[in-house]
Amino acid sequence: NLQKACNALTTWGKSVCLDFSAEKTEFIVFTRKRKQLDLTINVNGIAIKSSPNVKYLGVILDSKLNWRKHVEEKCKQTKCTITTLRRFTKLTWGPDRKILAKLFNSIAEPKLLYAVPVWIEATSQRWCINKLRSIQRMMFITTIRSFKTISTKSTLVLANSLPIELGASWFSPCIVTGK
Repeated sequence: NLQKACNALTTWGKSVCLDFSAEKTEFIVFTRKRKQLDLTINVNGIAIKSSPNVKYLGVILDSKLNWRKHVEEKCKQTKCTITTLRRFTKLTWGPDRKILAKLFNSIAEPKLLYAVPVWIEATSQRWCINKLRSIQRMMFITTIRSFKTISTKSTLVLANSLPIELGASWFSPCIVTGK
């Protein structure tokens, strides 16, 4: 059925002078089963195998839709951004605390929470909370100019901020509250 649908799509594309690039085509099978299905489809005579995860508009979709790959990738990117911003500040010198907070809130946090309405359900799981809070802690250690031995809860209090998973729920309140 999948191959028939793909053939119909390519036939329609040719009828309206549209050609699909088989080299750029990827497909994924969403399933909760442990064993991955090994499927192949043909697009313009080129065989394409199913992949375990696909990147679409900057969001990494995995076959089980648990969002682990996406969260890990965003944490890695945000960590690089925070490290770059940290070069401009140390414990005793650098921009004012308010300027640092604005920098982190306008650069690092949006990068970390990219497309959060799509993957908001993952923020209720412990692995996701730990990853997000570790990145948030890195931001706040620099912002409040504290030592690295400070606890995560203390950084939240001193930065006068909410835990990031609660802040993420503000982006999509209808999904979190179920309304």
